[in-house]
Amino acid sequence: MNCKHVQELLPLYVGRDLEERRAQQVTAHVQSCAECASSADEYRESRQLLQQFAPPPFSDAVYAGIDESHIYGRLDFVENKVPSEDFEIVVNLEFSAAEGEPLPRTLRLDVAVAARKVRSWKVSVAEAGMPLAASDRPTDQVAVALLRNFEFKLPLGWLQYLPAGSASETAKGAPVIPATAKLRLRFSLWQNGLPTDALPVEGWMELQLLREEDLIAL
Repeated sequence: MNCKHVQELLPLYVGRDLEERRAQQVTAHVQSCAECASSADEYRESRQLLQQFAPPPFSDAVYAGIDESHIYGRLDFVENKVPSEDFEIVVNLEFSAAEGEPLPRTLRLDVAVAARKVRSWKVSVAEAGMPLAASDRPTDQVAVALLRNFEFKLPLGWLQYLPAGSASETAKGAPVIPATAKLRLRFSLWQNGLPTDALPVEGWMELQLLREEDLIAL
């Protein structure tokens, strides 16, 4: 991993928003590169400064579920009120597989919020140079909503790490989730380009997978 790539990942690294494998790669580089180590320290100092201001409050009510083709998620705010400050919500998702199975793609949803409304959004993966979808290039496969809470819908196939056309697809072409796989999810709050809050505070959250109708009923 070269300096240019590490510099791009440092805000995520400092905010603990990198998946474990990439975080280990950045750590190894920072330990041997004085310039990148100095940049990481600057990001930490900026993050600590931003944390002196009260960030939009999250509650710990987080839900996720799947049907045969999509992932659904919801984040409830404290007292069901969207904070008045401008901020960004970043959602990182992946299916963690059993040891020895191929690594999954890590999917990232970025949502910019201004005046309590969604200003823009994009969905991307680390392996892709361009976003898979964005608010200026929408698709009916993706939905983002912000009312009393934050909700999203993403195609399940975008996270699937098994090769397309493999035996692990249904007759309809929808990917089948292995029994050993678990949905891992992390929400983080960003202001001024730096992370200020996250759920969970450390690591990733493994969530119970609910059916879409169960999620809606909550």
